[in-house]
Amino acid sequence: MLETSVEDLLALEKAGLLSTSESRLVLQRRSKYEQSLSKSSERNERVFLAYVEFEKSIERLLKTRAKVRAYLDFRNGAEISFIHRCRHTV
Repeated sequence: MLETSVEDLLALEKAGLLSTSESRLVLQRRSKYEQSLSKSSERNERVFLAYVEFEKSIERLLKTRAKVRAYLDFRNGAEISFIHRCRHTV
């Protein structure tokens, strides 16, 4: 999982949804969860549920950032279009 995780995190960085330091933090946390789950113990269920909650929180964060980014891109595009139209009507 961690191999594909690196590629996914790099793609999210490139898209501007995560910073490099955030990607590192996510990778570190995922690695710790994976190590904890690989050890057989009675805590596995709690660790697994914590891991799922961590992943869900990342997903919520990314969805929120994507929505904000889409809104800002739309708004910037609309402003540029408006300015362009105003310049040509004068």
